Amino acid sequence: MKQSETGELIFDSFDESSLYFAKLLMNSRHVHSTNSLNANTYKSDIVELRNVSYSIPAGKVLSDNPYHQPTPFWAISESLSEILNLTRPIMERYSPDIMDSSYYIFADRQPIYSYGERLHMFNQIMNVFNKLNDNLQSKRAYLSVYQGFDTDISRKDVPCTIGWNLSARNDRLSISTHLRSWDFFAGNIYDTFLANILLQSFTSWLSKSRQTSITSGRLHFYADSLHYYPGTSQQKLEQMIKFGETNFYDNLQSFTFNVDVIQYYKDMYHLSDAEQASYNGNFDYSLNKLRKITDCVIQDFARMYIIKNARKNKDNSLVSRMEHEIEAPDLRKWFVQRNKIKEL
Repeated sequence: MKQSETGELIFDSFDESSLYFAKLLMNSRHVHSTNSLNANTYKSDIVELRNVSYSIPAGKVLSDNPYHQPTPFWAISESLSEILNLTRPIMERYSPDIMDSSYYIFADRQPIYSYGERLHMFNQIMNVFNKLNDNLQSKRAYLSVYQGFDTDISRKDVPCTIGWNLSARNDRLSISTHLRSWDFFAGNIYDTFLANILLQSFTSWLSKSRQTSITSGRLHFYADSLHYYPGTSQQKLEQMIKFGETNFYDNLQSFTFNVDVIQYYKDMYHLSDAEQASYNGNFDYSLNKLRKITDCVIQDFARMYIIKNARKNKDNSLVSRMEHEIEAPDLRKWFVQRNKIKEL
């Protein structure tokens, strides 16, 4: 770990940063939550680090540590749901109980908010893409999640993420995630993955549109409160530290997209269709949708869904075939290794 002149902590990977902050959290004192909604719940006791600022390289977002690594299904499903603005997130079909604990849900099963809904408000994603496409050095490429109406005292749930800022210098595009509140286990793992998906997406779109070689730089994070809840996560934190730092990317390249913005969204909708079809056991249709996807990484995401649902249907031949076809080395390691531990 290094430190920049402005105080930002600079890590070589998600794994390194995770272990560093885990040790700091372990040695920090417990305080009572100031949120009245947390009274008499596991969230009433909290351990937090204030005003955290750090960065990791783009792409280095996976880990071998089983106590602090993203689950492929949840990470990809959350990212897909936000990118396509699926107001009933994919995860709900598989884990309605987790949905109830992760979102404030209305009676019609709609969450009170979603990042996808906020991202697509005012056409933010395309506006920011067009802004950067016109001027790659722009300092106005901000995707806003937290809105003015979230300050209303009657709001029962508000986003933890304030927004993302995309910034390019010398043809290297980086992304900064600003967070008011960040759960080390429930949020940090998946928000890191989502930030990387956003960065890799914009990098691919801009490279194709501008016909220049733009690379992904770093993932920057600024959190007012990085915390965990000892009531549910104390043992996990201890096990994570005991397991230690790993080197997931030893001799492995991290995945990147290679598709323009129009084809990207076509591929993402084919991916969504493949997921739904495989969930319902229609593997012929899901495989047909897989063949329509042009980007290799998005193809691998579709294979992940087919593997998950083929396993549920005890179609071991299809599971083996899809595992063999995974192209991105880091995704192959992530999917296959995760299966040896638990379900995708």
